[in-house]
Amino acid sequence: MYFERQEQYGSEGLVITRESLAKTISSQIDSNVNRSYEIVNQIISFMRESLYSGKPVKISLFGVFTVQTKKEMCSVNPKTREMVKVPTRRVLRFKPSMHLKRQINRKVVLFSRPDAPRR
Repeated sequence: MYFERQEQYGSEGLVITRESLAKTISSQIDSNVNRSYEIVNQIISFMRESLYSGKPVKISLFGVFTVQTKKEMCSVNPKTREMVKVPTRRVLRFKPSMHLKRQINRKVVLFSRPDAPRR
């Protein structure tokens, strides 16, 4: 899918804004940009609410977002070398689907040398 040229590359890779996503969707389905923006916001809100309540969000052929609870633990502050308690916290995890993994690995194979041994 082609994204509008408003895409940016940050230190963490490609950054897609809601606006560029809405423009891309509206051009793909011949819809109003404002309506596409509302749809993007609704999808993100739905995902956020599900994750807040602890429910996983599965996107077919893409992967699963889950919230996991990390237990309280003791750790060492690297500056002061002092023992500190890290409180219980919730973390967001993403597990890609096998389909997505295969697609990503297929891309890598396309750019490998033809004489390279296969794994």
